[in-house]
Amino acid sequence: MRKKTRIVKDLFKSKKTDDQKRIAEAIEKTPDFCVVIFHENDSADKRTSLYKRIVKIGKVEEFNNLKPQEVTNWILNRSKKDNIKIDFKTANYLTEHCGSELWRVSKELEKLHAYAEDKEITTKMIEDFVMP
Repeated sequence: MRKKTRIVKDLFKSKKTDDQKRIAEAIEKTPDFCVVIFHENDSADKRTSLYKRIVKIGKVEEFNNLKPQEVTNWILNRSKKDNIKIDFKTANYLTEHCGSELWRVSKELEKLHAYAEDKEITTKMIEDFVMP
C-alpha cells in the first residue's frame, strides 16, 4: 500500500492554542496510509496539547545545527575515512568558511580533495576555492 505524506510547516509558531487543540484531536483520526510531518524552524512548545499528542502517537526528532567544533570533528572523521589529507587547523578553517551545513562542507571537501590530489589540503586552497 502506498503512503501519502503531508508536511506542515511552523504550525506551533503560527497557530493559536485553540487551533492546535483541534489539530491534536484530528491527528488521532489520521489513517494508517498517511504520514504527517510537522516541520518547525524554531523549537516547538513542549507544553502544548498538540506536542503531547504527537509524542504519544508519533515520533519526535530534533535536528539541531552542529557547533563549529562538531563540524570540524566531522571533517576530520570524513577525511580519515576517505583518505583525505587535512590537519586540525585547516579543517577548522574550512568550518569557518562553510558554516554548519554538512552538505556544503562535504561538497567543498570533495572539491578540495580533487584539486589537492594526494597532497594535503591547505588554507591557501580553501581561500582560493571556497566562497565564505
